[in-house]
Amino acid sequence: MYKNKNLPPKERALDLLKKMTLDEKIMQMNAYRLDEAYGMLSKNAKIEPRGCIFGMPKTEDRINKIQKYCLTKTRLGIPLLFAFEGIRGLQDYRATVFPQCAGLGGTFDRELIYRMADIIGDETEAVGVRQLYAPDLDIPRDPRWGRMQECYGEDPYLVGELGCEYVKGIQKHNVAATLKHFIAHGVPEGGLNLSPVHMGEREMREIAVEPFEKCIRAGAMSVMPAYSELDGEPVHASESLLRTLLRDELGFDGMVVSDYGAVNMLRDFQCVAKDELEAAIMALKA
Repeated sequence: MYKNKNLPPKERALDLLKKMTLDEKIMQMNAYRLDEAYGMLSKNAKIEPRGCIFGMPKTEDRINKIQKYCLTKTRLGIPLLFAFEGIRGLQDYRATVFPQCAGLGGTFDRELIYRMADIIGDETEAVGVRQLYAPDLDIPRDPRWGRMQECYGEDPYLVGELGCEYVKGIQKHNVAATLKHFIAHGVPEGGLNLSPVHMGEREMREIAVEPFEKCIRAGAMSVMPAYSELDGEPVHASESLLRTLLRDELGFDGMVVSDYGAVNMLRDFQCVAKDELEAAIMALKA
């Protein structure tokens, strides 16, 4: 039943879940790097179906070969989700490169951002990528922070308005937008990336939440948590932020995808988990 394209997606997904083993469900929460998966395929090694592949597309041929393998050579034929960066264009050597987001924010032009995102979505869909890790909705307040150029500006209204246009522009092409980095990632201690963020709840709600709330209402399909900690609590392990705030209060019902290495950082960097297993459990519960 889950392969019947005429049925509603939710009904198909629920049917598929009944057929999956626990190991298969766990694998769906893991990702391959594109080069890793293609290398395994080239050596005729068995590829276990995971949920996602990220990395520069390079050629559609690679994507097609990996996808064909997963659809025809694995037990349940679950397709992979190809995902990559895209805040100012798909990060692919053939794709259009647009100005840095700080410059885009300086245009104050909703229509321009939508037109740009329309092109990004079209190019992304063309190479088989179905999720972009963008837009960046951080509100930078410290000029020492090395990622300020990735953000639209320091005003939450502006960031929310332009973020919504980006979401609408790429998602019309069946490409999922990923709002990042939830939440309050743009003001790290000392301006150092990865440093803790110190922001009280009132300031967080007045400044950092607004752009995410707008883009969730605009239909964004995915959210990426910040790999920093907020007032002593690592966001990737925070039930209060990822459940109570994001899902219960803001009504987000899409997919939460971890930032690069952020789950292992619960063990290696924030030191709140004793090993990889405990880190994974904490993140999953959150």
